[in-house]
Formats: sequence, C-alpha cells, structure tokens
Amino acid sequence: MHPLNLLSRKEREVLFYAKTGFSNKEIASKLFVSVNTVKTHRKNLMLKLELSGKIEMNKFLLRDYSLYSSE
Repeated sequence: MHPLNLLSRKEREVLFYAKTGFSNKEIASKLFVSVNTVKTHRKNLMLKLELSGKIEMNKFLLRDYSLYSSE
C-alpha cells in the first residue's frame, strides 16, 4: 500500500503545502481552517506515517511522492 493512501484528503493537502514550503499559518489560510487545525492534521499524518519528528517529516517530504495518487 502506498503510504499516502493512509492519509485523509485534508492531511494530503497539508502535506502538499508543507512540501512546497508553506508555514502552518499560510496553509491554514489556503485551506480556510485555523492554525490549530493544520497542526492537528500534521500531528495525525505523522502518526499515520510513523514519523517521529520534524527531521523524519522533512526526509519524507523530500521523497518524490505524488501527493494526489489514486485513493
């Protein structure tokens, strides 16, 4: 199973914007949600992808995954 299939649509959107360098505040603005909601999505996607911290998250973001692969 592709790792991104574990994520909800919103989690994939947050991951996409994070990968392109947007801050939590910028992502919140783009998705019309609060910064806390973005933080929650980040926390949940890190749990689902078994990433233990920011360094692992950054390594994951550097991988060449299509963030909108088939669900």
